[in-house]
Amino acid sequence: MGSSQKCTGLEGLPVYVKEGDLRLSVFYGTVPQSYIDEGFETFSPFNTIGTKIEWRIDADGRTKAAILRWFLDNISPETGEVDPKRRGQVLVISRVAAGKGEKGCMVGFVDALANADANQLARDTADALAADFRCGVDTPAYHGLRGETAGEPSRHLPE
Repeated sequence: MGSSQKCTGLEGLPVYVKEGDLRLSVFYGTVPQSYIDEGFETFSPFNTIGTKIEWRIDADGRTKAAILRWFLDNISPETGEVDPKRRGQVLVISRVAAGKGEKGCMVGFVDALANADANQLARDTADALAADFRCGVDTPAYHGLRGETAGEPSRHLPE
């Protein structure tokens, strides 16, 4: 069970949102069909996503990255249930596949609750890493401080 949706993003670039087992995955741009069909990047805890995408544009006017806020529903160790007091927020920086044959994927993460300057840190990370990040080769990582509610990422990218 799950769902897959395609929305229109900046300048008509597609945004693919997939749901499986109460976890989401998002790809941006003209990603390969194998990513749409088989790829899934998410977090271990159940999660949802925000409604606003911040697009990062390079000096040539080309869309290179997207930043989206994810909400992570962490489990209480005492009750074994989702605990609203332990809800995490992570800014996910993703590479946008802006041309044919390009791949798009998660590039990095910023714990939005542990970093006072989380939005700027996410922008700086996107601008520094997204253009040269090699999806399926490079491993996305947290940048800045990481608190206990920032979940463990999980990903499957087809070759």
